[in-house]
Amino acid sequence: MKKITFITAGVLLIFLSCNNQKQLIESSVIKPDSTVSDFYGKEISNIIFSPEKVKVYKIRPKTKADSTIKIIGNFAVDSLLGELDKSYYSILQFMLHDSTNYRFDSLINKCQFSPHIAYEFSKNNKKASILLNLGCKQWGVSYKDTVFYEENNCEYKLLRFTHLINTNDKYINTLINLK
Repeated sequence: MKKITFITAGVLLIFLSCNNQKQLIESSVIKPDSTVSDFYGKEISNIIFSPEKVKVYKIRPKTKADSTIKIIGNFAVDSLLGELDKSYYSILQFMLHDSTNYRFDSLINKCQFSPHIAYEFSKNNKKASILLNLGCKQWGVSYKDTVFYEENNCEYKLLRFTHLINTNDKYINTLINLK
């Protein structure tokens, strides 16, 4: 399987630009703050913050014709973009663990939740996915056929991180050029 590699300088820029710069990450296991743990729940937090594997998919809304392909939440997988190298788990987790990257107070955004990218975290044959709706500052969680979502304050960082993974995607390139 194709391993995704990143440009070290770009990854370092994303890492340093996140809201909480005090935490030094030395391993791929990150402890989320209590607000984030409560949002995800114990089981999902355990998978996302100490995964064995992370795969990245390009996804789209599911149609009736999609009954034979892989589905994450209610979204059909168009393609596997690759598998993250373990050394990069902590960068994505760093953005996910910090409660200041969420808008828990209310959903102000009027966009329909229609994600473009899914990060699928696996641990002990269990899977939880983070779904990114990059154009609307939303991310979702898919776990056991349930999808829930929240607005985020880390959209551009997530967009840049995702762009490093898939530099040829027209939608992601359009969003990068608009920011």
